[in-house]
Amino acid sequence: MHQLPVEGLKLTGYVKTGQLENKFETALAGKTHDFEKSAVYWGAHLGVNYDWRATAKLTGRAYVSYFWDGREGEDHFVAGTDGMKGTTFSYDALSAHRVEVGNLFTYDYSPNLKPYFGISVEQTFGAKAQGSLKDEYGKLVLRSSDLDGTTGVISAGWQYRAPDQSFEFGLGVNGYAG
Repeated sequence: MHQLPVEGLKLTGYVKTGQLENKFETALAGKTHDFEKSAVYWGAHLGVNYDWRATAKLTGRAYVSYFWDGREGEDHFVAGTDGMKGTTFSYDALSAHRVEVGNLFTYDYSPNLKPYFGISVEQTFGAKAQGSLKDEYGKLVLRSSDLDGTTGVISAGWQYRAPDQSFEFGLGVNGYAG
């Protein structure tokens, strides 16, 4: 977090990468297939927030954040039966852009315990899931899914900070609708 020249106004940002693991079984092309593959994902975040005091014990943090997330495409091969050569299922790489606007309220219950509650709205745009399947008879482009949409988010939880400020611990939940 970077403090901007205006008191209470801060800039946030990060980049991320990691690996997703798929380990499930499903029926494709009339045959049970194990999906045990991993895929790389990546992303970036840029946001700005403004901290403001509502009362002596209640603080608000208004924010707007931009997120970009992606993952690599992948192929799954299902071996054929009865002399058929098999089918390849291909999923294109995914890329999504999201903007989230909201406010997070923190109550100073004690110097070390602070419950919080947040509400925000998030818009996803520029995100499509596409794929295809190919076998010995030809190639079929699967119907693409438009992942664009609006989601409401509520958050609640507690933050604990050790009296000597050597560590912090938080416990929270998020709810999504949309």
